[in-house]
Amino acid sequence: MSETEDDLRTTSDAILSRADRLKDLEAAKRGLEPEDPELQRVAGEIAEVGRQLEKATAAEEELTEELAKETRESPGSPERPIDG
Repeated sequence: MSETEDDLRTTSDAILSRADRLKDLEAAKRGLEPEDPELQRVAGEIAEVGRQLEKATAAEEELTEELAKETRESPGSPERPIDG
């Protein structure tokens, strides 16, 4: 696996992990009363995870472009999914 493939896999894993965290936080938020001070903390964490996701997805987009370029420039390089 090339360094770019490894970076892409790591970034993908981070996105999946953050998406799971976001889902958990949203579920927790739904059960909180409007006056519960925990609601603001959870909302803040949701916003932070969203920012992290935005950065990670932008990085993933750049990595996929880089990987496609590497594949085009290296005839005979294996074409396989990053899970492969």
